[in-house]
Amino acid sequence: MFEFERRHELLYLTILFAVVLITIITTQKLNRYDTYLIYILLFTLFYLLKSLIEKNEDLIDRFHIFYIFLAVLFSLFINNLYLVVSFIMMFFFMLTFWIADHKCPLGEFANYPYVVDILDYTKSLYIWHLGLPFVIFVLLNKIYKFVDFYSILFAVN
Repeated sequence: MFEFERRHELLYLTILFAVVLITIITTQKLNRYDTYLIYILLFTLFYLLKSLIEKNEDLIDRFHIFYIFLAVLFSLFINNLYLVVSFIMMFFFMLTFWIADHKCPLGEFANYPYVVDILDYTKSLYIWHLGLPFVIFVLLNKIYKFVDFYSILFAVN
């Protein structure tokens, strides 16, 4: 499934991201959502490390499915600046791998064909081309405050 070099790069980046998360949770005052999210992330990163070391495709596919929800949905509600920046960096590395390899570094869901069918359908709708830039824009907006979403959504002056 993995090229030898790419597997090691993913291992190193996973360890780096885990260290960043541990640093954030030990040095920052976080709300409960951000704290629980970091604990969930650390658990899933351990899960990814285990699956990468063992070269277990089924575990990697399970992580991959969870990662899609985690990265896209859960990242929209974080508040801590350092956590926002770490998610932006995670997206940056993910996109770099996609551009360099012309495919996702975590594989193609070989063990879950129904997920492949769902993703093929969403690719036909171009959701990924619109969704991921939107998520990155929302995260960058948390840092630079381009747009006040609250006043737009709730018509507050």
